[in-house]
Amino acid sequence: MEAPKKTRNSGRPRKRISAKDVYEYTCQGLTRERIASKCGVSKTTFQNRLSEDPKIREAYERGTSDFLGEVEKTLGQLAIAGDGAAIRFILQTRDKDSYSLRQELTGADNGPIQVVAAPMTPEERRAAIIEIKSVLDDGY
Repeated sequence: MEAPKKTRNSGRPRKRISAKDVYEYTCQGLTRERIASKCGVSKTTFQNRLSEDPKIREAYERGTSDFLGEVEKTLGQLAIAGDGAAIRFILQTRDKDSYSLRQELTGADNGPIQVVAAPMTPEERRAAIIEIKSVLDDGY
């Protein structure tokens, strides 16, 4: 006796995901994992639907764009109002050449820093460790 053939409709029915819901959740700044949870599917299923369904993908991309636009607008308003963190963030991310946290170290007379690594005997190593511990114990 042959086993019945599986048809496309056999198995668990597909959970419907609303493009409208995806857009709304994305506009709220939710992660893909949270959106999947709110839609009642796993993160993997949500990822698959993003790949398979152009309406879901478009809703996600549009929602992400709208959310980031609102975040940028709010950040700009904070910077204009004088929020130091917002000002610093904008300058460091949009004008990296002029405003960066890069720190350059130089040696004597602006020359390169010279690093000399000399091999130590076990006795010299122990003596150095003892000296470092005594400095740390003195509260430096």
